[in-house]
Amino acid sequence: MQQIRNEAIREIKAADNQMAKTKVIDFRVHKAMKEIEVKQQQAERIKQSKQSVQENKEMQNLVRQKVLEDKLKRQDKLITLKHSTSNIEDNMTPNQNKQRYEQEKAEENYRKEYAHYLKQCAEINAMNEKRKFEQQKLRSLKSVLEAEDKQQRKLVDLRKQMVSQQLEEKDKATKRMENELVRQKQLQSNLEKMQYRKILEDIKVKQGLM
Repeated sequence: MQQIRNEAIREIKAADNQMAKTKVIDFRVHKAMKEIEVKQQQAERIKQSKQSVQENKEMQNLVRQKVLEDKLKRQDKLITLKHSTSNIEDNMTPNQNKQRYEQEKAEENYRKEYAHYLKQCAEINAMNEKRKFEQQKLRSLKSVLEAEDKQQRKLVDLRKQMVSQQLEEKDKATKRMENELVRQKQLQSNLEKMQYRKILEDIKVKQGLM
């Protein structure tokens, strides 16, 4: 009986030790949950960054459209000036000279504006390339965050499973010990009854001898 009781006590102690290990697991899971929260915040920042990139893209489209409209207007103006001076003869009047000077000046301004337009186009292309690179980087970061989040959730599920299993084992050990104690009490009671009957029988034997 003592051996059975010792075994039951050892099982309960083992279950208690397992629960102590569970506390360490709880700490790791808590840390993992914190990391998940940080990853979710990063994902939210990525979402906001994507919105900012989209707004930037729309602004770039508006700028490009405005530049193209200005270019068409300048081209129309230059064509009009060329048509108005196409029939000018060598013996131009002062007014014709003035008109030609204005035409050359307009052409020079157009060349400058067109060079400025090309520069803006190059800047817009550079911004688009940078935007594409940032979007690719955001997609890569999102993939990494999703993989880490999936791994953390696996750890949480594993921890829940381990805790449930440990609690079940401890309940079984406790139940076995309770059953053993009940059995020992019953054995003790039966032993006492047997001893009592033996004493009664001895008394009867002694009385019969007397």
